[in-house]
Amino acid sequence: MKEFRCIVFSDQEAISAIIERRQKQREQLPVGTILGLTHNSDGSNTFTLMTVDDYGKKTPVIIAIPEMAAALVCYCLDRRIPMPASAKKGIEIMGSDITLVMTIADFDLTKPRSASKSKKMPTPQRRSF
Repeated sequence: MKEFRCIVFSDQEAISAIIERRQKQREQLPVGTILGLTHNSDGSNTFTLMTVDDYGKKTPVIIAIPEMAAALVCYCLDRRIPMPASAKKGIEIMGSDITLVMTIADFDLTKPRSASKSKKMPTPQRRSF
C-alpha cells in the first residue's frame, strides 16, 4: 500500500514560490512586472514566467520542472506545511493547476504491529484537593 498526497497551488502561489527561491539562491529575475506563469505543453515540460519592463519589453524566464518542485517544497516548508521527508515528490498539471504530488513508500498493513514497539502512556494519577 502507498500513501498519496497532493497540494494544489494557485498561479500566484507558484509565482511567489519561484520568486522566494530565486532570492534565496541569489538568482535574479528580470526587472519589471510579472505578467503570469504558463505551463509549456510542447513536450519540454517547463514553465514560462513572463515579465515586462517599464518600456514594454517582454522577457520570458524558463523554469524547469525540478526548479518548480524545489520552489514549491521550500514554499511549503517556509509556511510550516508538514511534508514527509521520505516521500517522492513531483509536479503534475491537473487542469490549469500546478500540483505538488507526494508518494510515501510502501507499507504493509497485513502485519500486526508488535506490542514492544508501541509506547505505553502513563496512567494519570488522581489528586485530591
